[in-house]
Amino acid sequence: MNSEEVENARIGAIIETGFKDFETGNTLTEDEMVATFEKYGWHK
Repeated sequence: MNSEEVENARIGAIIETGFKDFETGNTLTEDEMVATFEKYGWHK
């Protein structure tokens, strides 16, 4: 594998891991994000 192929494989793995969040319900709606992170200045 060359370096570009290695990087593409690494990025692909990161993306696939992100999709697991949807499968497990590990996501927040925008309203939930506001309620959770508003005290830190999110969504002002």
